[in-house]
Amino acid sequence: MTTSATTRELPFPAISSPSLRLRAFHLLYFGHGQSNPTFLIEVISGSSVNRYVLRKKPPGKLLASAHAVEREFQVLQALGLHTQVPVPKVFCLCTDSSVIGTPFYIMEYLDGRMFLDPRLPGLAANRRREVYRATAAALASLHSADVDAIGLGKFGRRDNYCKRQVERWARQYIASTGEGKSDRNPKMLALADWLRQHIPVEDSLGETSGLVHGDFRVDNLVFHPTEDKVIGILDWELSTLGNQMCDVAYSCMRKPWPLAQWKFYVAFSMFRGASIYAGVHSRWIMGNASGGERAQRAGRKANLLVETAWSFIGRKSVLPQHPPSYSTGQDPLERLENESNHLNEGGKFVPIYHALDIHPEEENLKELAKRGGLWNLFIPVFNCGAPDTGNMEVLLRYGNKEQLQEWLIPLLEGKIRSGFAMTEPQVASSDATNIECSIKRFMTNRVSSYREGDSYVINGKKWWTSGAMDPRCKLLIVMGKTDFTGPKHKQQSMILVDIHTPGIHVKRPLTVFGFDDAPHGHAEILFENVRVPAKNILLGEGRGFEIAQGRLGPGRLHHCLRLIGAAERGMQMMIQRALKRRTFGKLIAEHGSFLSDIAKCRIDLEQTRLLVLEAADQLDRLGNKEARGILAMAKVAAPNMALKVLDMAMQVHGAAGLSSDTILAHLWATSRTLRLADGPDEDGPPSSKQPYTCTGKEEWGPILLPYPSPSSSLSLYSIEIALVTSTWLQFDSAARAKELLFGGRNESPINKSWDCFLGAGPAGLSNLGYGYLCEIMGRSVWATQVFNCGDMEVLLRYGNKEQLQEWLIPLLEGKIRSGFAMTEPQVASSDATNIECSIERQLHHCLRLIGAAEHGMQMMVQRALKRRTFGKLIAEHGSFLSDIAKCRIDLEQTRLLVLEAADQLDRLCNKEARGILAMAKVAAPNLALEVLDMAMQVAAPNLALKVLDMAMQVHGAAGLSSDTILAHLWATTRTLRLADGPDEVYLGTIAKLELRRAKL
Repeated sequence: MTTSATTRELPFPAISSPSLRLRAFHLLYFGHGQSNPTFLIEVISGSSVNRYVLRKKPPGKLLASAHAVEREFQVLQALGLHTQVPVPKVFCLCTDSSVIGTPFYIMEYLDGRMFLDPRLPGLAANRRREVYRATAAALASLHSADVDAIGLGKFGRRDNYCKRQVERWARQYIASTGEGKSDRNPKMLALADWLRQHIPVEDSLGETSGLVHGDFRVDNLVFHPTEDKVIGILDWELSTLGNQMCDVAYSCMRKPWPLAQWKFYVAFSMFRGASIYAGVHSRWIMGNASGGERAQRAGRKANLLVETAWSFIGRKSVLPQHPPSYSTGQDPLERLENESNHLNEGGKFVPIYHALDIHPEEENLKELAKRGGLWNLFIPVFNCGAPDTGNMEVLLRYGNKEQLQEWLIPLLEGKIRSGFAMTEPQVASSDATNIECSIKRFMTNRVSSYREGDSYVINGKKWWTSGAMDPRCKLLIVMGKTDFTGPKHKQQSMILVDIHTPGIHVKRPLTVFGFDDAPHGHAEILFENVRVPAKNILLGEGRGFEIAQGRLGPGRLHHCLRLIGAAERGMQMMIQRALKRRTFGKLIAEHGSFLSDIAKCRIDLEQTRLLVLEAADQLDRLGNKEARGILAMAKVAAPNMALKVLDMAMQVHGAAGLSSDTILAHLWATSRTLRLADGPDEDGPPSSKQPYTCTGKEEWGPILLPYPSPSSSLSLYSIEIALVTSTWLQFDSAARAKELLFGGRNESPINKSWDCFLGAGPAGLSNLGYGYLCEIMGRSVWATQVFNCGDMEVLLRYGNKEQLQEWLIPLLEGKIRSGFAMTEPQVASSDATNIECSIERQLHHCLRLIGAAEHGMQMMVQRALKRRTFGKLIAEHGSFLSDIAKCRIDLEQTRLLVLEAADQLDRLCNKEARGILAMAKVAAPNLALEVLDMAMQVAAPNLALKVLDMAMQVHGAAGLSSDTILAHLWATTRTLRLADGPDEVYLGTIAKLELRRAKL
């Protein structure tokens, strides 16, 4: 920096090499604080990034002796050069106002942690103790400084400090209030008189004098990134020489101390704070406050401090007679203000525990995550909390270069947070065409015109604006209408708005099921003539609906991923609880009903996890538009699954599960909101409800399978599902089935399958080999009926050459059929010696059941497209569309679970894959039964029964007769809930694996 006569300079870190030129220069405003504006400077030269802090006087007319950055620089320089007091290093002071408008100085940037809440929520008790000890040690080192030895002997008068301070702040208050400024409070003037009459005797003697910080508190300290020690004391604006007890009292104001003069010191601290707030509010009225929205509330805070001071003075004793019912670390001002706000709204809800601004460990963890390469993943610590994920994607997809530079880069670096404003209280905002917020172009000579000009004016009310209450929130993406007369989906636009823009009024934070949603925070916001530069429009006018659709797909997926994590957390907590608590003489984990329920929860969780992963894969490969169907399925399935798992976890925890002693109730409330966020379940995209259209006129087929032809990169088990499905459909010829399934290709898979089945021998047989089913000329079905598959595998695995020749080859050629005899009438045959080959057979049963359910779906849709009830097609009834969508979700979840079981069976041994196979064994028959049960008006007790039950419901009486295959499918499928072992056996296997995993 070039200095003038009015500039004092210390050695400034230079760029390491003269050949390196300045490549970038970034400036970021620190929003915390109400006094001197403070900025972070990033200087990028070559491969190095240097950070500095600039602190300056605010612009405009200032009160005498206020905002003296010159004194700040003086005390920081003296302490930094001559003492061990932890302060940032200062580099230069510039008093020439022509440089940037006001005097300023530059100091080093301290990379560490700051605790904005003195209660230190989130820290363990031992950590809080260490932080408080470090705070006290920092104050002690400051007060121990020899001001004469370090050149600060004339930094201020040492006697009558309190007397002078009372007069100074009384003058400041009078200068900040009155006509055209903040309203003057008579109680404040009376408080000044009380303080004048109660100044401590020791103050006039200067016995307790020394260096005074003037604003010493936890949130003005910077702590080491990983250690609980202070590395920097900030904000020296009020520093001087004087009575050091004022620092002690101010920093311990929330912890009463039975000192004779304690009332004076506490009341003086509040008096000084009230005077400062009045000055901040006065600067806000004049338009030069540095605190943004908080400065607007400073006037009310000043009056609340005065009331609190008088209340404290009126106590008989500074120590309360009983322990307080609220946290003693709670800010009295914050408590009074919040209670007043809520009582003014009609006393609807007065919270006892107040909002956490930012978790004190979050910023530290973010730095550690960034250093470890775990950045921009999916949770706030990794810089990917909602709504930032969606907003960053919107900027990346639709923002121009200038918008990316201004907003996306700070978001990606984790320096700021953002909010999304779309929902409105007056309309059903799940239909974005209902939005009423206006975004109009503004002309300087005629406000009513919106076709020309360099800015937009926003008017409207939004609520459930996600992220807006986060104290780090800087950006709002606002959706509104730029053209109320255009085509329905071309009226909306999106615009980028700085949250500190004049005219933005945060009316209130919104609770979620009674929970204060801090620090993320949903807000109700009023936009009153908010003027925004025209360059902030995203993609152009009329493109808002398009942007919203592009944002919703990935956003829904991110929520689904978080829900999987929430459900997994609930599972873990539930099992740990069940392994410790006893009811009726035994552990909860030993109760049969618990084992059954935990197994069903695991099935639901794994099904949904696989559905979400499939949605993510399709989103990557096919894009938002093509993947919208499966995204809609995941969007509906994930919150419902999480709610079911978390509800059971709360049930296992008993009353504790409903309290704030566990995270379960909060997780449940958050999960419940996601049935509405990004669109309610009922308003999913049409693709999730739209029935598959059948191309053939005949009722039996052909059907449109939800798979491409095997010519694409498709797992062999996917082909097997398709082929086995065709078995149930009973096509007139194998050629017709082949044409449908293989896209008309002529080559047969039989040559490949012969090598697989016979040439390679048992050791070379893959479970995927059944995907290549033998084609038999002229036959109408494929040779893979229920028992044949398992019996052929038994022969192949364990038969000798003669047995293979005599029995396996005829079976493979479809010339004979086989049977399997194991069950006996006298015993419970489900408890039998494990037979290894039955595992593969269980899987093949599952594959056939998928086919049965798929067939039921197609028949149901065909019927609904032909039959009319109450004057319209069944397919046009809203309830049918909702039910068919739910059936499709259940079917896809089970299909993916079976595919995962097949994959694990191939990659892992039977023992390792038995858990997922047990899940598939339970889920698949229940899926098929739900479809068929629905048709026969039987209440379906299990997940997958919905699809087939609905199919028969749509067919009416015909569904119960032999005129359709539905009744036969249902009967056949029902047997498979017992074949190869009843559900209860496999539920036990799943539950035992869960308990074993928890113990490990």
